[in-house]
Amino acid sequence: MPTKIIIGRKYGALTVDAATTEKDYRGRTLYLCTCECTGTRLVAADRLLSGNVVSCGCAQKKARAQIGGSKERRGWTLEEDAARIAKRMTGCKGIYQRGKSFIAQIKIQYRTYYIGSYRTEEDAIRDRESVVRMRITEGDDAAIALIQRLRSRLHR
Repeated sequence: MPTKIIIGRKYGALTVDAATTEKDYRGRTLYLCTCECTGTRLVAADRLLSGNVVSCGCAQKKARAQIGGSKERRGWTLEEDAARIAKRMTGCKGIYQRGKSFIAQIKIQYRTYYIGSYRTEEDAIRDRESVVRMRITEGDDAAIALIQRLRSRLHR
């Protein structure tokens, strides 16, 4: 499209101010555009005409804020979020509550191993910590063998 036809026209929030001597990677002439928010951007004419570019980037920032790009934008603060997590968790890594039981598990080499289901949180923590100690002192294979022994003891 001839340069003089698009200069001065408005596309979305962008107004085309002038053609530049710069080219994009496809060899297209880039136009200097001013946004309603006073930002500027270099854009190829076909991207303006197709509607692919409508602002300097401010429209995308506004849209991201509306759909909840972060916890603060959704209305949660990090402190409130931490408090909610603390209420629903046992406070020990790898232990969670299901009904009246406490489930212990551990991740070893990207695989989650079920250690067992316990009546008390203390029993679950004790067995999980024994697996962690075994893993640290004797390695992954020894820890997996201990998990199997613990599970067979629980299922008797």
